Amino acid sequence: MADLENVQVSDLLTLDYLQQFQNYVAAASGLTLVAVDARGKQITRPSGTLDIKAVHDTSKDVPVIHEQGGTCDISVPLYLEGVHLGAVLGIGQCPQTVAKGCADTIFMTLNIILGNAYSQHQFNELAASINDAVLHVSATMEELAASAHNVDENQRGLNTEIQNVNTISSKINEFTGLIRDIAKQTRLLGLNASIEAARAGTAGAGFAVVSEEIGKLADSSRETVDKIQEFTDRIGESVNETVAKGEATLDIVEQQSSAISGVAEDLSTLSVNASKLVELMQSMKF
Repeated sequence: MADLENVQVSDLLTLDYLQQFQNYVAAASGLTLVAVDARGKQITRPSGTLDIKAVHDTSKDVPVIHEQGGTCDISVPLYLEGVHLGAVLGIGQCPQTVAKGCADTIFMTLNIILGNAYSQHQFNELAASINDAVLHVSATMEELAASAHNVDENQRGLNTEIQNVNTISSKINEFTGLIRDIAKQTRLLGLNASIEAARAGTAGAGFAVVSEEIGKLADSSRETVDKIQEFTDRIGESVNETVAKGEATLDIVEQQSSAISGVAEDLSTLSVNASKLVELMQSMKF
């Protein structure tokens, strides 16, 4: 919000409008008029030919009229919420009643216009501030939408890799099946060898030891295969559960991304409308 101490008349009124208003009043009253700022510097051209330097801005909050020898001078303060912004000064040959009526007209008209213009000025700054905030939030939402899209892509890639792990587990199961078959055949081979060793009697004693070791190797291979099978089954279950959770997360991310994009579009529309509102209010400046 603008600091009222730093607000100038020209911030609220176009000097062309003030000049025209001053000219009309001067023509109607016969007074020479000029507007000055809070430091006494002229901000309009004199409306008339008399020396306006004889009139001084009293900085009071009500119009001041002096009359001497048929010449009246007026000092009409321009105030806004207790802050002195300047004055309209005038001098001329006219009755005091005319000078007072002129001063009161200037005082009421310009100070009402200044009040309304300041409200408009505040509204412009507020609308501009809202527009800046909306643009910032909109940019942030766009970044979030882009981030959500990246998360979506990463999740899809993760799901693919998890599926690859599941495929590898299936291949391991195939190999363990083959190893199990070999173990069975080895077990049968060891059993047959022990039978033949028994038939051979003493001559087959050494062969019996070998057949026994073959049987132990087959049993050990089968147990190892069973453990591998158990582990791969667990991996498969974990992978399936992870994929399910990943799909659920993917759905949530897509919903969030869609919602963020929708909000970003709404904010963009709001920003455009705020800009149009600022332009409209600026075009209404007196």
